[in-house]
Amino acid sequence: MRQFCLVEEPELFPSLATPSFPQAPLARRLRPRTWDEVVGQDHLLGPGRPLRELWEKGAYQALVFFGPPGCGKTTFAELFATTSTGPVVRLDGAKVIASELRRAVGLAHRQCGLAQSPPLLVIDEIHRLHRDQQEILLAELERGIIRLVGATPVNPCFFLTPPLISRCQIFELEALSLEALGKILDRALADQERGVGKLGLCLDTEARKILLVACEGDARKLLNWVEILSRWVSERPGRLPKEIGREELEAIGVKKWVRYTRDGDEHYDTLSSWIKSIRGGDPDAAIYWLARMLKGGEDPRLLARRLVIAASEDVGLADPLALPLAVSAFHAIEAVGMPEASLALAEATLYLATAPKSNAAYRAIQGALDAWETKPSQEVPSWLRDAHFSGAKTLGRGTGYLYSHEFPEGVAPQSYGVTPGSFYQPTDRGYEKLIRERLDRWRELRGGAADPS
Repeated sequence: MRQFCLVEEPELFPSLATPSFPQAPLARRLRPRTWDEVVGQDHLLGPGRPLRELWEKGAYQALVFFGPPGCGKTTFAELFATTSTGPVVRLDGAKVIASELRRAVGLAHRQCGLAQSPPLLVIDEIHRLHRDQQEILLAELERGIIRLVGATPVNPCFFLTPPLISRCQIFELEALSLEALGKILDRALADQERGVGKLGLCLDTEARKILLVACEGDARKLLNWVEILSRWVSERPGRLPKEIGREELEAIGVKKWVRYTRDGDEHYDTLSSWIKSIRGGDPDAAIYWLARMLKGGEDPRLLARRLVIAASEDVGLADPLALPLAVSAFHAIEAVGMPEASLALAEATLYLATAPKSNAAYRAIQGALDAWETKPSQEVPSWLRDAHFSGAKTLGRGTGYLYSHEFPEGVAPQSYGVTPGSFYQPTDRGYEKLIRERLDRWRELRGGAADPS
């Protein structure tokens, strides 16, 4: 049976008051009921920030909040809902079907003009709406028939259609800091009505740090662990120390889990940080981001492919050993598998991060490809064309070609159809410094080499 059923009248948003039933989760009981109770997200709620003003004046049409789990997305949506002067309809993007969405929009049409403000649709997991469902909202938002507040743990730019995004104000929430989590923990331990203050729980300094770090910026995870701890204490009166320590936390399974999804923002952001740390020559940052991806279960073959790309794009001929080392790391994954192959990935990461950098090879091929796209094609000169067939001389193929090994230092005074230095311009870093000096010498030997006539 479906858990959600849209009725003829709007389903009013659940009250933010403390639930009367005792089994309500601690995270639900402690959810902020006013903006003053919200902890963190100062970049959105601080003085002069736009979000608080939008709420106070009601000057919004469509808002979408996104960010990692437990950062306050649903809380923000609920606070906007409680101050709406019009009817509020709550939908779950993971469960709603198109007919229910049309029904909600139809209700908005009937209510239009009867309330002080348009009906508000609050859609959790809004990224789960498919394209047809999103299109149902477009015309109504454009006409001001409805208002919308959406919440999602993923970047909406990857899941919502461009027309819907253009009608929304998107706000990114951040994972909560240790300081913010600490305030939430203190509130949970002290509040005797909504929290667990009646138990008199107290964590020692080490346990407090372990718990806060393990949460990875997730307030819900923090409060869930506090709730488990409180129940455990309740079942063992007089058998636990006055202060909760490391052993008690380990007993209830407190452990840091990496906040990482292989198809979400964490994947792209961490991968980007890793590559940019390698490019920037920071081995410590590079190895840290690599460790995070490995702990998150990232595909090691993808990481190895990125190392091969970085070796060619960012190191290039400044260190010619970079590319074969990166390729060797890729083969190591196939040969020994994980987790042992993580050592090869670490070795290659550190090597590339500490190698001299040059993107001259990257710029050379990009410049050459661009030349083919934007400039007239350069024909192969007759003296460079293949002459290994019968009748080649009759056609003038190969006539005038100079054999390089017959000249001092193996360099013939000859043009090869492209002006030297047009694309490849080696740097003075690492091995490329020798290449640059070598090319300068060869240009001297060629002198003003003319095309054979």
